[in-house]
Amino acid sequence: MANAALLKNCWLRVGWPAIMLSKNKRPYDPGPLDAEQRLVANVENLFATNTLSARRSQELLNDIAGVGVARAKPLAKPVGTNAARDLRRSFLKRSQWPALYWADVRVLNLKTGQEELQSLAFVLPHEYLHVLAKLGDPSVLYAKDNLDRIAKEHLAKCESLAKCELVGIGLWGDGVPCNWDRTESVECFAINLPGQAGQYQALRLPLTALSRKQVSPNTWDDIMEVLAWSFQCLAVGEWPGHRHDDAPWRPDDRRRAGKALTPLGVRAALVEVRGDWKMFAETFHFPKWNHKAGCCWRCTCTPAEAITII
Repeated sequence: MANAALLKNCWLRVGWPAIMLSKNKRPYDPGPLDAEQRLVANVENLFATNTLSARRSQELLNDIAGVGVARAKPLAKPVGTNAARDLRRSFLKRSQWPALYWADVRVLNLKTGQEELQSLAFVLPHEYLHVLAKLGDPSVLYAKDNLDRIAKEHLAKCESLAKCELVGIGLWGDGVPCNWDRTESVECFAINLPGQAGQYQALRLPLTALSRKQVSPNTWDDIMEVLAWSFQCLAVGEWPGHRHDDAPWRPDDRRRAGKALTPLGVRAALVEVRGDWKMFAETFHFPKWNHKAGCCWRCTCTPAEAITII
């Protein structure tokens, strides 16, 4: 359950996917915003980045609303004992992004050292693309300018089978250090739009994240099961009729249940997967560099043969 904080903190930011572009840039474009919008967005960002505590952020919003800033008035409220939770909920009310999807994933219990099921938060790829198609510019979403030759060929083949235009998407997996001495890391999965060549070229949309210490031998398989199910929904362009494990919808999935088996409004194909060899070995069970069977899916060379050649 604690892993949800990694994603919820992202949701506090205006245009929150921009946090994956650069840690030195603001998660919103101040250019088109008026002074009131920039002011409130600044307070949101200060809270989301832990620059200001929840209590101080709420007090600041109350003061801003008190001097007549209309944008801050809906956020003004007494500072209670659960200031962080209340402020987070206030910010999330204005979010256009889909709700978190909760799935039971096998992870390592840090206290017992045993594998157990825990709820992990996801933002589903098909729900991301639905929002982008609904609120964004389709001509930008379907861009293919930056695709390499192999990705273009694969996307063209998928479009031929689907008999329609598809959005090319990529999956990105990587570990991110999360403390000062880099001894702890968070494993993150995100999607990108590899066809983008302009301002969205470096865009990353976070899917899920968890502590590296909690990864067990079956964690990646469970995560991939959820993501593969969502990618399949994008391939057929239809809202799913049940959860990823064929189970019926849960009470917190009621909005998803209402859309079941209706058109998604967009179709897409996975055209590339990015990550280091460690990620490929763990998620797709490719051989590792020190395996006797070899470390490459394109040839049969083994480590012993490589040493002989050298």
